[in-house]
Amino acid sequence: MRSAPPDRSELLLLLSEACELEHGLACAYLYAAFSLKQDLAEGGMTWDQQQKVRLWAAQIHQVAAEEMLHLASAWNLQAAIGGVPWYGRPNFPQSSDYYPLHLPLEALPFSLTTLDRFLDFERPTNPHLPPLPTAPHDPARDFRSVGELYRTIQAGILARPEAELFIGNPAHQVGPELMDFPDLIRVVGQKSACEAIETIVTQGEGCGPDAPDSHYAIFRRIRREYLEESLRAEQNDAAFDPVRPCVGNPTVWRQAHLGAPNARLVTDPLTAGAVAAFDSVYSLMLRLLQYVFDSATGDVPVLRAFSSASLQLMTTVIKPLGEALAVMPAGPEYGMATAGPSFTLGRLVPLPHEPRVALRVAEEKLARCRKRLTELAGDPATPARLRTAAERLAVIRLQPVS
Repeated sequence: MRSAPPDRSELLLLLSEACELEHGLACAYLYAAFSLKQDLAEGGMTWDQQQKVRLWAAQIHQVAAEEMLHLASAWNLQAAIGGVPWYGRPNFPQSSDYYPLHLPLEALPFSLTTLDRFLDFERPTNPHLPPLPTAPHDPARDFRSVGELYRTIQAGILARPEAELFIGNPAHQVGPELMDFPDLIRVVGQKSACEAIETIVTQGEGCGPDAPDSHYAIFRRIRREYLEESLRAEQNDAAFDPVRPCVGNPTVWRQAHLGAPNARLVTDPLTAGAVAAFDSVYSLMLRLLQYVFDSATGDVPVLRAFSSASLQLMTTVIKPLGEALAVMPAGPEYGMATAGPSFTLGRLVPLPHEPRVALRVAEEKLARCRKRLTELAGDPATPARLRTAAERLAVIRLQPVS
């Protein structure tokens, strides 16, 4: 017999766990995409193979972008029922007992094992399994898939009186007019909440295996093509090595609250500086994004400026910077192995609500990030992609357009 449906506090806990999973999966997917070779000069693939590998990377990037949409949708759901956007998550790597899915969440290079784990996270919910009994003391621990987590949230939303549950100010909801996510739904009641959850589930978590554009189907297709290409190369006695030798779960932070057990410490000085710079840009992007969702009725020009800047950081700076780190040496003790971004989050420091103060704090952080990347770009050993990231960061502005 199931116990009572989750109350408001338990729903907010479930949504916070959903936020962590969406966020963590987006980072894990990006790491795998960054680890795929892009240039023939890197060796291990023909021109035809390079085109396939580039397509795999592009598809994984698209999945990661949709995970960020899911995070934004979960933030709207939180705000609608009386919560605030949660952008925290545990740093990599996390063991299989951190979440009830019994799957470790790690930043690992592209491989069959990595793809199989992605498939496990995105696997459709099995409708034939009996429902889990809800544990009143910890309902967030009672799901076997991400899709099942969202179905539990949906059931809890539908089980509560709409007027009682949806106490958030509808004006605080963020839609495509403020954030350039065309599928983002403003949640103002049960109907729109279910529509937002259905979008998440349909795009990946818990959707049917035959949906060609679902995350699950995309990863299945990439896995099949990777196996076919590997077998073809083996039959022709040819090389097919499309993956950069990234160490997996890199970090440059020795502090206990930043590192996670079994993270790989990057010791090459130039690379370590670039990893730290990546984490600073990544953190700023998240703080800007969270501000938009937490202060949606504030100064609209500032919100639009922050929204635009966060997406610019995500697409024009974090991408080339992550690709650069994937070809930079991890340190002498790792031989020829390369690093990769650590996606390390420190203690959460949200921007203050007052627009004038938030703008000042964010601009100071942006200026510091620009300075660090410019200095790194001046080193002759710096990859071209890092210099590209520095150039693109230099043109991002936070001041609202008058």
